[in-house]
Amino acid sequence: MNKIKQVIIAGASTFYVKNLGDDAMLLNLVQSIKRYDKSIKIILLARHPNKELDKMYGIKSIKTFEFDKRKSSIGNFFFGLNSDDNTGHLEKIKKTLNKSDAIILAGNLFMELFPNSFLKGIASYSAFLGTLAKFFNLKIYLTSVNLLNHTKSDITKQYLSFFSDNAKKVCVREDNSYKNFLKFKFNPRKLKVIGDTAFGIKINNNDNLVKKICPSLFKKNDVKFIGVCIRVEYWKKQNLNKIFKKYAKILSKLALKTNAKLIFIPNAFSKARPWMDDRVVNREIAKLLDKKVKYFSINQELNLFEVYNIISKLDMHITNRRHSGVFALSQKIQTIFFETSLKGHLKPLLDSLSLHNNIIDLENRTENIVNKILRAWKTRNYIRKIYQKKIFPLRKRVQREFNILVN
Repeated sequence: MNKIKQVIIAGASTFYVKNLGDDAMLLNLVQSIKRYDKSIKIILLARHPNKELDKMYGIKSIKTFEFDKRKSSIGNFFFGLNSDDNTGHLEKIKKTLNKSDAIILAGNLFMELFPNSFLKGIASYSAFLGTLAKFFNLKIYLTSVNLLNHTKSDITKQYLSFFSDNAKKVCVREDNSYKNFLKFKFNPRKLKVIGDTAFGIKINNNDNLVKKICPSLFKKNDVKFIGVCIRVEYWKKQNLNKIFKKYAKILSKLALKTNAKLIFIPNAFSKARPWMDDRVVNREIAKLLDKKVKYFSINQELNLFEVYNIISKLDMHITNRRHSGVFALSQKIQTIFFETSLKGHLKPLLDSLSLHNNIIDLENRTENIVNKILRAWKTRNYIRKIYQKKIFPLRKRVQREFNILVN
């Protein structure tokens, strides 16, 4: 095998877009590359290149084929491919492709939340980058892929067929994703189940970070802390006020029965669409809490290292965000997940960790939900056994992500 000197990483609307869960997958991939060979240069194709994050992660980001703002993309092909687009970034991408040995496409590469068509959409973007890689004779790898149960469009099937032929290796998150790939006759010899790579990130403990953002976490006085991170499915029409009221009612009953303080911890901060910023959702829920409930809501924009450290101080975490939960489970913290409409997004993760009882449907009766969470609260130390049996081996495996891809 020829020595790899430069690698391109790209996600479809994934990295550097103020979503810390996605950035955790990026960080683990970067750390695994450096563990493999520190001399490999890593270039990220990003919608929003960010020198501060580049320094934090030890990579270099350049502008890719995505518009800065969603409204600019409506009715257009990818950025740089329309007659009136600024094309200054295309030459830089071309030079980067020419100097590279491999491209790694990572994340939810085949999403169908919005329709894919010619040079439009997440899956189309993934296929476009794969096509460019062929022109520049780059090895193609896919990783951290979660192929959801509802994947069904003809164009996505064609993209999967293309990558089945041309990708060297595809690392998927859980068995459910593996089975979904096989439904589309994907080459099984190229597939490898390794788990959610966000479990593998290595972040040092830093109490000073936590004290600056949430000092109450250090003023215990026998008070317990329950973390909360709730997302809104911004792509759906729904009665948000009804949803917020139910979450507030559940959290209020739980906080009062456990004498715990709620800590609202955002995991995403984008304002590209309404409700994508977790802080906005947190404020709406917090306004509806019982007046006797003690809580603290974090309002500033945080980075991955800050959120990970804050979560480390919790006694329990409640979320419907996959990676907010992963950050807690990685640190032996009992975590309750609320199911989302994205079937195959949360349940396969919890099944793989033998945490079948840790997922809850919000449609259930409030009292039943509260009682289920209280049972988990009383047995929250059980997560340490799960960690040793399931999570620790998973962490070790995904920390070898790049090695698994290239070998």
